[in-house]
Amino acid sequence: MITETRSIHAEGDALDLNPFAFWPAYTSRLEPLGGKEPCEDPDYVFHTLYAACGDGPIAVTVTVSDLAAERGTMILRIHELPDGVGSNARQIAIKQVQLVDLIRGDGTAMISALARHGHTYAALGHIYGDTIATASDLQVRIERRMPDPNAADIPSEFISSRVGVVPLIVGTAPPSMTGPVSQMCSAPQFRERAYADWAAYLGGARGKASLSQWQRVFIARTLDRYDMARPGARGLAIGGLDEPQLVAVLTASGCMIDTSVRTSGVASAERLIVLDPEAMPESVNGYDFVFATREQGIGGTWKDRLAYIESVLRCLKPGGLAIVMADAIIDDDAPAGSDVLAWHDIVRMGLVLLSRGHQLAQLRRDIRHPYAEANDAQIEQSAFGFVVRRR
Repeated sequence: MITETRSIHAEGDALDLNPFAFWPAYTSRLEPLGGKEPCEDPDYVFHTLYAACGDGPIAVTVTVSDLAAERGTMILRIHELPDGVGSNARQIAIKQVQLVDLIRGDGTAMISALARHGHTYAALGHIYGDTIATASDLQVRIERRMPDPNAADIPSEFISSRVGVVPLIVGTAPPSMTGPVSQMCSAPQFRERAYADWAAYLGGARGKASLSQWQRVFIARTLDRYDMARPGARGLAIGGLDEPQLVAVLTASGCMIDTSVRTSGVASAERLIVLDPEAMPESVNGYDFVFATREQGIGGTWKDRLAYIESVLRCLKPGGLAIVMADAIIDDDAPAGSDVLAWHDIVRMGLVLLSRGHQLAQLRRDIRHPYAEANDAQIEQSAFGFVVRRR
């Protein structure tokens, strides 16, 4: 038997499914769950029976208790099976979840699909990667419910097609404010018409060269270029109180902007979120776009900065856009004893982000025409903006 005797039909109906009922004898990759026999598919985690769900949206919630793993990716799927002898199942929904993200959260992941009369639906999961994963329990629940458009795991409605797969991770063309990507500040950008227009729009002086103004213009121009600054889009400005004019422009365009500070000293601000960028709470999520200014970034190694970017990405809905600014230098490697971000560090970070399923706008710098300002350590320092679309 591959179908459930139970079914759901109306909004709010739910079933708790046996995650191992389809292949009860096989061991799960989540040790020590499942049966006792080795599975022919070494990546198998669970497979429920097929259940009739009526006609409407369904949500499958997978909860893993006491999950332990150092790495690995769980792929969740929903399969649809037409009624009738000899019918073949097909995949109608798929979702990728990093095991480390499940551990950081509450061990819960959800995948949604649209059910139809005359069909039944099963949930299944696999774990890929060189890892050992253990858990004390695995629960699967399927229910009929309309998806919450503001839920953190519902893909953003404002997904930009401009961030996608690129033939070269590191570009050969110089960075430009006309078509911004992940790029380093450079002197020619200050002379572009696009830069001058956006600087004036944001209340800055035309022709003025400063890293602070470049950051402001880059964020605004990138959100415009990637079509994110649209009515109804929800944005989080990490360090937004440092850029009141930028936040005001985005709000005027119809975006709903939350701003953040490290302390509660300005509690009178509207939609204010108090957070520490070095310890982003799991409750801060569900945004269509996020920008984080250089002033709100963290120091340390490139791995520390990478962890910071990933914490920013967790604030987004799937498909949401992050613009993360960082202090950087144009050189390949940083001076001895300095924790400033160098070009080789930036490339390493980009490669890791891509390997984890995110999409990264092409990396660019202009080594012939750099722009830098001396920092407190008298290092000639520039700025870099990462443009990343969450997987």
